[in-house]
Amino acid sequence: MPITQHANVVGIFPEAAFNKVIKEVMLQMPDVFNYASAALMGQSLCSPIRKHPVKGTMDFPTCTEVPKIPLPGLPASAGLDFCIQITELKVDFQPSNSISLPSELGNLAVQEFALKGKACCGVSCGNRTNVPIPGKDKGKQLKDGKAKEVKKDTGLLKDLEKVPYLPVTLPHLNCFCLELFAKMAVVRDSTSIRLQLLGIEIKDISPIGLENIIECYLFKLLNKVVFPKIMIKLEDLVFSVGEFFTVMPAAISATVPYNPNVSSDKLTLFINLNP
Repeated sequence: MPITQHANVVGIFPEAAFNKVIKEVMLQMPDVFNYASAALMGQSLCSPIRKHPVKGTMDFPTCTEVPKIPLPGLPASAGLDFCIQITELKVDFQPSNSISLPSELGNLAVQEFALKGKACCGVSCGNRTNVPIPGKDKGKQLKDGKAKEVKKDTGLLKDLEKVPYLPVTLPHLNCFCLELFAKMAVVRDSTSIRLQLLGIEIKDISPIGLENIIECYLFKLLNKVVFPKIMIKLEDLVFSVGEFFTVMPAAISATVPYNPNVSSDKLTLFINLNP
């Protein structure tokens, strides 16, 4: 029975190839996976932001600005600066054989897949780090061989010969990173193809109340903020090749119940070429 019996073209993406695509997306769209309040934008966060070498030379955003964590009874400006970063992602299509899901998430059902990742968070509780930054009129003096060193961990200048500088304070982050697991599904409706988070579980964190709060926050962040940005509209997948034919995803039917189809360690797409 030919694989193209229900569509003109069938695209198959093995699990390993799909994980390579995820890494490339994270390099191409770092602002989708990194979030920080205004005072932290453009600064070193809990984990270095990785970006594509070409885009690194262009004026592309690497982080999305979000409001501070509010403090009840105080104005928004008095809140806590924070960041949250999704630094690693890996998928395991049904059947689950490369990621062992925690018992809390159960087994994978039809059209579901597993995800394993790492998330890093940081909060500045008002403590700040004094950083010597050279003044504009002292740039030549610094370039002419004055003794100084560059701290590799922060990338900031440390003046060893008391060259005049303008004192600047930067927020100091208290960071932690967590390993997380998720159960997800590919959802196709009449207008789009999108990802849906079904459940999330954080490994080795206590007390249980803290774990539940963090899982709740990450669940909302992924489903309400991250995934809508990478949703694909079906109309964007329809295009014409001159006057010869039109390319479009095969419609859902009894013969093609899922498109895309997530099973057998691969993602399968059914595409029709219509005259």
